[in-house]
Amino acid sequence: MKRNHPSDLKALGEGICEVAGFQVTCTRDCEILSEELKDFDARFPVSVSTLRRFFRLIPMKGNFSTTTLNSLARYAGFSSFRDFLERSKSANRPGPTSSVETTPQSSTPHDPLDPNILREQVLDFIDKHSNAKDFQLTTHDFIAVQHVVLSIYEAGSFDMGLWLEFKKHRHLKEFILEQFPPLDFMHTFGQAMMEDYLQTASSAGQKAYAQGLIAAGHVAHGTPWKKVFPLLVPARTLSPHIHPLIQCRNLGLWMHALQTTGIDNTALQRIRALVRRALEEGESIWPVWCHQQCFTVMNLSDWVVLAEDTELAALCIQRLRTFRATQDHYSRNPILDNLLNVRAAWHHLLLGQREDALQMMDRVRWASFRSVETHALSMWYYTAQAALDLLAPKVALANVTRAAKITSYHALEEALVKRLLPLVQSS
Repeated sequence: MKRNHPSDLKALGEGICEVAGFQVTCTRDCEILSEELKDFDARFPVSVSTLRRFFRLIPMKGNFSTTTLNSLARYAGFSSFRDFLERSKSANRPGPTSSVETTPQSSTPHDPLDPNILREQVLDFIDKHSNAKDFQLTTHDFIAVQHVVLSIYEAGSFDMGLWLEFKKHRHLKEFILEQFPPLDFMHTFGQAMMEDYLQTASSAGQKAYAQGLIAAGHVAHGTPWKKVFPLLVPARTLSPHIHPLIQCRNLGLWMHALQTTGIDNTALQRIRALVRRALEEGESIWPVWCHQQCFTVMNLSDWVVLAEDTELAALCIQRLRTFRATQDHYSRNPILDNLLNVRAAWHHLLLGQREDALQMMDRVRWASFRSVETHALSMWYYTAQAALDLLAPKVALANVTRAAKITSYHALEEALVKRLLPLVQSS
């Protein structure tokens, strides 16, 4: 049997990582990818050990079976491994087969795609899923559209003409903004998109979701509080009927607003009590599915740190540990892990627990990180790097400034660099 050429396997591996949305660098990544492949086509699973050999995490002995190579090639968007090889010969790198379910033409997740290619993929997605009654994505569909949306966000702009096409289909507009909110761009195109969403929002949860995102963008940019307060949804209790992500963001905004302005200490303590209850009793308040991604910590953490609230930071750490102790390791999300590790590092920094913060930062795999808030989260990541002497301060803070320029979140940059960094460095 002819031996597979290493360069062909490497190129196919890059295409697989593009579709998966992460780089395969450890056994845990292989476990996740094996599950993805099983969801994609249960008839042709690929074992963790085979993936470890394919991505050279362990020595490769002999060839891979035709079945394995075909399965991997189909996941990457080709009809077979032979199709992959033939297309590779006619291009400098593997090309896609068709529509949004394709292998992006780039060597790393951060290489920009041609805007025209992205536009065509989005239009194909709209055409394929325009019927609201039949709208249901497979795992592979979801991963593919996630890549396209993240690529558009990473380019720093969204073709408003293309957005008009989305707006014609309310179910698609809601899907994109609920699954991939433009968190990095709430001072530019993201605000316009969320205002579009708000115009057709029909439930209290949808309205609170849109208003919370718009308000958070204003706060990060530095809009005066008198213009932010009217956007905040009154917070009097925790409702089991509204997603914890929405309520926790709203509570965080209220806490930050009241703590910063100092206008009503009684109201601030009432909000803090609600935050405490969300962290301590969340599992009894919201349905089980709401706890699969630790939404309470994910959406309260930044506000807790900005408020310099050590009591609530300790509760966030406790809640995160409980979440991870009960987490299904076979379905862990590397993007979520990165996000939560950065947030946990800041909790420990606020509490003066530098060794714990170092352990959290050591778990972060930033090089392959992609999310709807990569730029905003990078401001937290690089400031923590500076605080822990993991990176030369000038280099770390230059990265913070760069992210602030991209997002226009200058108020967040100032809070991190001028207030929180000196605070945690002295602890």
